[in-house]
Amino acid sequence: MSAPLDPQHLDGIGRRALDEVLSGFLALDATERVAPQESELAAITVWLVGQVSLVSEQRSGWVRVALPETLACRAADHLFGPGIADPADLTGEFANLVAGRIASGLASHGLGFTLQTPAVQRLETPPGHPPGLVRSHWRFWDHPLTLDILVTEHPT
Repeated sequence: MSAPLDPQHLDGIGRRALDEVLSGFLALDATERVAPQESELAAITVWLVGQVSLVSEQRSGWVRVALPETLACRAADHLFGPGIADPADLTGEFANLVAGRIASGLASHGLGFTLQTPAVQRLETPPGHPPGLVRSHWRFWDHPLTLDILVTEHPT
């Protein structure tokens, strides 16, 4: 069995991936920051959460991107024109792009994964924080955006 993943290393791969997708691929700027205040989170009525599963023989996990629906609508309108793109589809594709970059970063360290089809959920509260989760917070067009990565080893 290979060595367990260092959370700080996984966090660095995730941060680079999100930055590459936003600024490099989509030409949009986001800034990292501390977790949003509870009052800000309470004001968000709908979250769109895009999740992509990562699968291998030794490990499994997922990459999850959570953003307010208002941010997804604004980004869809900005990228494709008003009313053209479905914000939920955009969220799933965004999660898929970020997960692909993360999988590529993991592969460069000998950890190959297959990506599954993205799934998108609408939630009334931000997603939870299970044990082992690596989370980073971002600010994008004055809205919070969260990147979560979870990778677990299969028992031998």
